Amino acid sequence: MGTNADSEVQLRRVPVLLPHVIIDGNQLFDGRTPLGELSTGGIAFCRACDGSSTLAEVLEQHPWSDELDEIVEYLVWLDRPIDLPPDAGTAQERTLLVSPQPEVGLISLAGWLHRRRGRHHCTHLIACSRLAEAEAGEAFPSLIELSAIRRDEAELAARALGCRNTWLGFSQIELRHAEFTGELFDRREECVGRSLRLALHTAISRLAPDHVYAPAAIAAHPDHRFLFEAVLDLYKEGCFPDTRFHFYEEVPQAASYLGVDDFLSRFEKAYVDLEDGFEDISEGLNQKLEVLRIFRSAFEPAAVATVVEIARRNAVLARRRQPAASSATAVERSWTLRDLRPRTQRRAAWT
Repeated sequence: MGTNADSEVQLRRVPVLLPHVIIDGNQLFDGRTPLGELSTGGIAFCRACDGSSTLAEVLEQHPWSDELDEIVEYLVWLDRPIDLPPDAGTAQERTLLVSPQPEVGLISLAGWLHRRRGRHHCTHLIACSRLAEAEAGEAFPSLIELSAIRRDEAELAARALGCRNTWLGFSQIELRHAEFTGELFDRREECVGRSLRLALHTAISRLAPDHVYAPAAIAAHPDHRFLFEAVLDLYKEGCFPDTRFHFYEEVPQAASYLGVDDFLSRFEKAYVDLEDGFEDISEGLNQKLEVLRIFRSAFEPAAVATVVEIARRNAVLARRRQPAASSATAVERSWTLRDLRPRTQRRAAWT
């Protein structure tokens, strides 16, 4: 574990066994991939890594042994035990976080969410629950298994960040394209766009959030773009004047400078302006990376370096634009929508 100080920090962390790891008798599996056998004590240790206890507390009941060394790869380390998110009535503010796929919003704003955990009621609205992409294909070879593990990952990540997930049940674009082609596909996509806009309108009406965070569609992925356009339309029409609307920089899609530039160019010569938002996550970067590790089926290990690079790059930009961010070493970026005209003129100007 390194120095004594490092050991003390590690003992205070909360180990959680990834949802990919299945315990069947004395056998461990990563999905369908066998990982080997463990003793009764080893299995008990793994079961105790459920997010409720620190490593020190787990070790009091289930001592470490050499056979557990390989299990470290399948643990994530949180800085506090997982508890239930606050009720809407007791929270200081309400947030609606919108994601095209389960991991997008949670990873992109993990630092922001981590700092506000327990202080706001955050609903994470996920558009697509039928998913087609995975890095661990052999472990989860069927679409049913893949979608299930991505849901499990999202549930763990949301609980770690103090959010509640809500699923809209759409299929990812790759699956929709496999089902329909040509003009039928185009008409179906128009229906998807309208349905997502209606679902967002319904969710905002029901939850009455103070803030809505939606993807900026940095990489122009169709599922991201649908949500971007739906939120922008709702803002333009002035449907929810008491709600502030924001776009977040998707990670790791934001690794491309051109994608960010394309996003910003959409608002040139428009009546809608963007206000830069920079969240200092210097103290929470490690927890952001732990959330990334939860989504093991969606990302290769190399994604960690990309996420760190984006956070460092944003810190440099924040220091240039905001003197208060001079000490930041890792930053998440978002933009707040603001109209350049009085609200009473907004609907007429866009219709």
